[in-house]
Amino acid sequence: MLMLLLTLWYFFHQMQLRLDKAQALLRRMATTDTLTNVANRAAVMGRFSEGFARQRRHLSQLGCLMIDVDHFKAVNDRFGHQQGDVVLRELAAIIAGTLRQYDTFGRYGGEEFLMVLDGVDAERLAEIAERTRALVEEKLSAQSGLAEPVTISLGGTLVAPEDQTIDDVIRRADEALYLAKNQGRNRVVLLGLDLLKPGVRPAGSAC
Repeated sequence: MLMLLLTLWYFFHQMQLRLDKAQALLRRMATTDTLTNVANRAAVMGRFSEGFARQRRHLSQLGCLMIDVDHFKAVNDRFGHQQGDVVLRELAAIIAGTLRQYDTFGRYGGEEFLMVLDGVDAERLAEIAERTRALVEEKLSAQSGLAEPVTISLGGTLVAPEDQTIDDVIRRADEALYLAKNQGRNRVVLLGLDLLKPGVRPAGSAC
């Protein structure tokens, strides 16, 4: 009888372990971009919404950066979509390696990525954006196996008191990204940073 009970316990224990693994895999698939292995759009937007709510309760500062690979279509056209996928994976790995534990970073769609930074003021947001731009310019092409440089443009902003939802923040960051692309790419443009100290302008950026 004891042997039967032990066998049944072992059987159900193994079933529970398999069930836990399956549930963990499903959670990961629901929140992770399969190509780049960073958060997918739904996960990023969910975490951004949570951060936005905390910012409203505690009046902490919250920054947002939209990131886009420069001339990504040309990379796909010239080297193929598989090489384009390599660029996106390496870009995600480079940026993810610089994040603090409580920052949020993920793929927004296509070659666009979204970074949400908690507890940053305007000056710190500008520093992070420029550091990210420079690091990608230095490392991305080599890690992707390309002889030519691959760069990114960034548009950013801080959450403002008048913002009603995260869509207002993303819209402003997207506008800043559009300006960065129009001004020559491989640069940072930050909008709505009223708290930015005079003279603080990261290299290659417009605020």
